[in-house]
Amino acid sequence: MVAIKDRPTAKVRQEVIDKLIVNYSHGELSEEAFERRLDQATALEDNEQLMALVQDLPREAEQSYAEMQANMDSSKTTLAEDYTEIKDILSDNKHGGPQILPKQLGVTSVLAHTTLDLREAVFAHPELHIELFCALSECHIILPENVRVVSSVQGLLSSITNKSIGHESGPVIRISGKSYLSTFSAKVKKPVKQQWLDMAKQLKQGLFGSGNDV
Repeated sequence: MVAIKDRPTAKVRQEVIDKLIVNYSHGELSEEAFERRLDQATALEDNEQLMALVQDLPREAEQSYAEMQANMDSSKTTLAEDYTEIKDILSDNKHGGPQILPKQLGVTSVLAHTTLDLREAVFAHPELHIELFCALSECHIILPENVRVVSSVQGLLSSITNKSIGHESGPVIRISGKSYLSTFSAKVKKPVKQQWLDMAKQLKQGLFGSGNDV
């Protein structure tokens, strides 16, 4: 067995988070303790400290939970400053994870499926301008809850959807460009940590109904 200190930290962290969720959902942790340990699990970088968070918990992660969180995107993109560009051609790519957003972001998708997930991103500027070119493709932008979006994407034989909700005090995202024979959407989703919290609560409610925390 590989020593804990030699294992990839990202894998150890995910195992710890899985175990936290399973034990909370089975009533082994209070909600306050679950959220506190989840915050620590997302911040710690030492494998032994991560494992210490779940040493006292009796339940291991289950296959049913693994299936529930299998679709959570753990992809990472590179850091950016003033301008960066994403080009997807004849491909299926997801761009997301922690990153510092530039002032301007170019997104080109041709015969591709492109997903840009900004939920974990840091908005270093009050405005982000996304210039989109989407041809014979599906282009989806996933936004955090605290942003305001101004979309002026023009389409030709395309489906364009903007389901985002404006937030007065949040950063502004301006989306412009062209969509040809494509599908484009920009919509709000909860951040990954909130998804973990909601997933754990749903699993717990499914097991025990709406009873109080143990």
